Amino acid sequence: MRENKIYNDILKYLSNQASKYNGNLCITTK
Repeated sequence: MRENKIYNDILKYLSNQASKYNGNLCITTK
């Protein structure tokens, strides 16, 4: 379970960075 949480945190971090980077693209995909 702990590895899973770390993995989820990494995914959250990456999608966060991606949304900052993409800006408007992220809004259109959601």
